[in-house]
Amino acid sequence: MAGNASSEEGVYRTSGGYEVSWRARRRSGTKAPGLRVSPRQGVVVTLPLGSRLDPRDVLRRYDTWLERAVRRTAGQRQAYLQSQEAPEAVTFPVSDETWRVDYHETASSRIQVRLDANLGLVRLSGAVTQDQLVRKALQRFVKLRAEDVLPELLRLVSRYAGIPYTSCRVSSARSRWGSCSTTGAIMLSDRLMFLPQHLAVHVCLHELSHIPHPDHQSGFHALLGRLDPEADEHVAQLKVAMALVPGWMDPE
Repeated sequence: MAGNASSEEGVYRTSGGYEVSWRARRRSGTKAPGLRVSPRQGVVVTLPLGSRLDPRDVLRRYDTWLERAVRRTAGQRQAYLQSQEAPEAVTFPVSDETWRVDYHETASSRIQVRLDANLGLVRLSGAVTQDQLVRKALQRFVKLRAEDVLPELLRLVSRYAGIPYTSCRVSSARSRWGSCSTTGAIMLSDRLMFLPQHLAVHVCLHELSHIPHPDHQSGFHALLGRLDPEADEHVAQLKVAMALVPGWMDPE
């Protein structure tokens, strides 16, 4: 995020009588009002920091489009909100594993995360009635598993592609699946754990292809196409794959 930001929220009733919950963010660096609707973020109005424009004026300007967009994504939005709840089990398609989650309340003001690989069990002990702490504990668990699984996946994909890299780091990036530096250092998002393996492999191939071709010019696409003949289809699937990541992975 560039510079400072402020936010506000409310409920807007469309001309068709449909009630829409919205959030507005005023950000430095934003030059013009914007409006987007997505299952994960809901309805978000973006305004320049310091603007006196009322977010509801933006909503009224796009009233008809707004109602159509909210109705179209309502089912996905509801599924996302439900996925914010603490799960009884966590499944990682990329490694074909499922972990049961055991919540044990204690007097501690924190939550301790312990993994029992033999039982496929992750134990959360402590203030497990605190939703925000539980969410952060689950995110720590995902990061721990990702740090074991994703570097090994990249190593195998690198061997297949015949393209070496200098290092692999697992991050909690939310806006991108991976990245590659000019020195051949690759970053993979822990959210890849919730993708089917073929999409995670594609992300690895994409980043490895950037080592000989740092940009997205023809040489890059030619190499990626040779390594992954279904690259175009996988790119299309990745555009909507964020819906596979549970809501509790997002910060509140």
